Amino acid sequence: MFTEKGTLPDGIEYDGTLHSGYEIREQLVGDAISVFDDADVTARAVKNPQYLSVCVLANMLVSLGSIPKDKITGDLLMSMSQDNFNELRAAEERLDAKRKSFRAENKK
Repeated sequence: MFTEKGTLPDGIEYDGTLHSGYEIREQLVGDAISVFDDADVTARAVKNPQYLSVCVLANMLVSLGSIPKDKITGDLLMSMSQDNFNELRAAEERLDAKRKSFRAENKK
């Protein structure tokens, strides 16, 4: 599985500390499905597809500074700057390009 490491331009505050380093992996089918495991998140995601997208992005994050993985949620990401969000989306696009390149090079 491909991953991408980077640094958020503004960082994100959690528990009184600013966190900026991240690692993100490719999106899996389960990333979207698992969003619906929580009834409150489901209700919000059904009403707002953009929120669903942010929750999926949170599931794709392997790490975000030293924030515990179970605390990396859609709600946490909703508190980050647009520049940070843009960086994570750009990382997602780089991962997609890596995957496509790998598949093309290894096609038989």
